Amino acid sequence: MTTKVEQQLGSPSAAADARGAGSLSFWPLLAQLAPFVLALAAYTAVFLVMRPDTTGDEPHYLLVAESIAFDGDVDLANDYANRERTLRVVNSFPLDPDRHAADYDGSGQLRPLHGVGLSALLAPAVGLGGLTGAQLTMVLIAALLADQLFRLLRDLRFRRRYRIAAWVAVAGCFPLLVFASQIYPEVPAALLIVVALRIMVGRASSPVALALGATAGAALVWLHVRYLPLAMGVFAGLILAACTQRRSGAAPNGIRATVASYVATAKREWRAAILPVVVPFAVVLGAFAAAFQHWYGTPNPTAPYRFYSTTNAGDAGWSFLYEYALADVLSPVHGWIPFVPVHWLGLAALGCLLIRFGWPAAACLAVPLGYELILASAAPNIGWGLPARYLIPFIPLIAIPIAVLLQHVRASRILFVPLLAGSLVIAVAGARDHYGLYPIDDSSRIYGVRSMAHLFPIPLPPHPPSSFVLQPGQYPPHSGVVEDGMVIARENRDEPGFVMWGPYYTLKEGAYKATFPLAVEGVPPDALVATIEVAGSPPGKVLEEKVVVAADLKSRRPTVVPLDFSMPGGYLIETRVFYHGRGTLRVGPVTVRAHALAPGRPYPSWALAVAWVVGTVLFGWWFVRRYRREAISSSA
Repeated sequence: MTTKVEQQLGSPSAAADARGAGSLSFWPLLAQLAPFVLALAAYTAVFLVMRPDTTGDEPHYLLVAESIAFDGDVDLANDYANRERTLRVVNSFPLDPDRHAADYDGSGQLRPLHGVGLSALLAPAVGLGGLTGAQLTMVLIAALLADQLFRLLRDLRFRRRYRIAAWVAVAGCFPLLVFASQIYPEVPAALLIVVALRIMVGRASSPVALALGATAGAALVWLHVRYLPLAMGVFAGLILAACTQRRSGAAPNGIRATVASYVATAKREWRAAILPVVVPFAVVLGAFAAAFQHWYGTPNPTAPYRFYSTTNAGDAGWSFLYEYALADVLSPVHGWIPFVPVHWLGLAALGCLLIRFGWPAAACLAVPLGYELILASAAPNIGWGLPARYLIPFIPLIAIPIAVLLQHVRASRILFVPLLAGSLVIAVAGARDHYGLYPIDDSSRIYGVRSMAHLFPIPLPPHPPSSFVLQPGQYPPHSGVVEDGMVIARENRDEPGFVMWGPYYTLKEGAYKATFPLAVEGVPPDALVATIEVAGSPPGKVLEEKVVVAADLKSRRPTVVPLDFSMPGGYLIETRVFYHGRGTLRVGPVTVRAHALAPGRPYPSWALAVAWVVGTVLFGWWFVRRYRREAISSSA
């Protein structure tokens, strides 16, 4: 027997055999390689434009990879203490292991908080090429994901023009285009899921393919324990697909008869349908449990987090549906759709997807939906990562409903073109200023997103302040010493350097005045005393600066020197005082206050959320009606 999907589509493997019956020639081979080559070229080019430094969790994943490559273990005590190893993967030393590694059993060994699977995957590349080797390996994995996604769309037998369009909407847009070189487990997880889906669609009759799919599904847990629901979904999907392939007789009617049919098939065909899935899962998960028992003293997959986190699924109450789940999709700060509007068509096309593929599509949709609900219900901290990071394991699959819609609803093609164009523009803008993608405040620096951010809800706005005070010594001065509540730098004792810097605060968008109390003695009136600056990061960018000469300071008592600047949003603000090495300079607390704030958001977030949800449902209903009408007209 074949699945409903395969009955509609035919056998992908048979079609491939037919295409390959003749001798191979250059052009068919080129067509086979084109998706991978194009994706690899695009992602490599974007990587060379970005050349991103490691941030957030990335250097900690890479230190684990170095420990595996050089020591053959995951004891990180010597790795965090090793200056050479640390500087191979991050541009600062020392690197604080807090919230990234801990001594779980009192042995003095530092065990990683993060999943070891990604680090093990990158260990050879890190050992040979350091940070660049790891990033290029991630680019290669992203290109493999794009290639497998294209092949999945081909397996589903979409017409060429529509599968190519849907593929470009995913492979050529955010997040994959910008995220390709990031050292995080999401892209490898997406690759494993797409590979498993390809096996479910057309290769579930092969025990070897089932074993490969099961290994891929179980490996998700090694990448991150939060992927356990996705791994269980792959496990169930492979068994259902295998049983469907081998079910005898006509398709049963009703839920009870269907369940009975699958149970009977599983009992009859357990060697070919069940064993190839269960055994690899048991082996991979058993190894995972044994490793955790050795490293953390328990096979509990949440054991690494017990030192730093007490949150559990359900802790956010029912408000998580609005504050976290909806924000993951629609927030212009860290969500999905504002950064790639063409994917909204895929969400609106889910009804068409269900009509086209039936219950297999419903079962597949239930897995990422359950994953997102479980994750969002724990009120997760989005951390320092690019938008939509937690959704990336299944975002590539949005290409399937987009392809369904383009192929079956002609009117959707009119919407698709401008939405794709806008998404490509945003992706390029994100690659040119990838630091602007990180969630800093309630605004965005990215071209396109910034101009339409007011149309999307922010369920949990960050509420940045409109003032701050930088105290002397709050950050250790590079020059001078802290005395009597001031930083004092003296000629012939202190070298030129920053006597005040920090504090890297977020501020509301608007116009501000920074005041710098400065006093100097022992220099002529025209001598350069200091340079005062207001800078934003990341990356470092001076917003305003002023060179102060001795004549600007009226006496030995501190003179307040003002500096007006505009806060454009999307930056961490730093105030700095640079000592030029002349005379004795005294610097007091630097104060920053707003004198004109930008207007607030014009529409309440709850109203925008309702509008987006209702609008998406209405468009989905209209697409379904058009789908059915065009299907009837085409069959007449």
